[in-house]
Amino acid sequence: MHQVREFRYPDSLDQALDTLEKLSPLARVVGGGTSITRRDPDAEVFVDITRLGISYISPSREGLLVGATTTISDLRNDRRVIKFAGGLLARAGKAVGTVPLCNASTIGGRLISSRRHSPLSPALLVLDAVIQITRPGAEVECVSIDDFLANPRFRGLGRSEILTEILLPRAMEKAGTSYQDLARTRTEPAWCQVAVSLKVPRNKIKSARIAVSGVTARAAHFPDIEAMLLGETMSEDRAVQIGSLVASQIQPARDYRAPLAYRSKLTATLVKRALLEAWEQTQEPRKGVN
Repeated sequence: MHQVREFRYPDSLDQALDTLEKLSPLARVVGGGTSITRRDPDAEVFVDITRLGISYISPSREGLLVGATTTISDLRNDRRVIKFAGGLLARAGKAVGTVPLCNASTIGGRLISSRRHSPLSPALLVLDAVIQITRPGAEVECVSIDDFLANPRFRGLGRSEILTEILLPRAMEKAGTSYQDLARTRTEPAWCQVAVSLKVPRNKIKSARIAVSGVTARAAHFPDIEAMLLGETMSEDRAVQIGSLVASQIQPARDYRAPLAYRSKLTATLVKRALLEAWEQTQEPRKGVN
């Protein structure tokens, strides 16, 4: 931060992208500004994108659209987000941190700067979210959340391109969901975060998503294990089996806060709880987030 000499405040997306292009590689995007000291130590110019009109939550034919500079507070309190897929994203938003942090943090910023510990990442993974990225010349690329989190190319986002929008597909709107985590305090990153979504027409699982973060180097889901659940019903014994399978496939990142063996067992337990809660949600009228 000691090298920052200027803030720019563009009024349009085109102007912001043009500024980034002209000042590259010294310019960086800034939204809520809650992680710039850690992420951009060499930046000299910050381009503030909070005036570009990309802070919104809007229903569309494709699903629910969330602008990248929407704050976490707005996200977790919006009635449309609370109703979507049992309020999964709203619940994950409540786990981001304190009220002052959530008033400043944006959904786009959390995705870019907190890939391992952001509770939003596993929630968006199980909702099959689509990320929109805009480049100079109005070039737009839409990528799956899985590709966005896995591809190293997107880790430098904000130097010549801007994350502008997140789509929550309509197909996931009625899914049963759960978010589970464990942390010592509200301000400390969770030891493990788990999100699950289940689509269960006629009492048989048609679609399953299980995602884990915090304990691993990045948020990830498990297609092979998810496929095993198709056509099944859920029971406590089956949830225990699936939790153990997920725990056996992860490679816990080293972390001074808890031993590897403990975090592996924790993962299995949270996956079991999430599967049972998501299943129960599909068996009763949608209640949303508490």
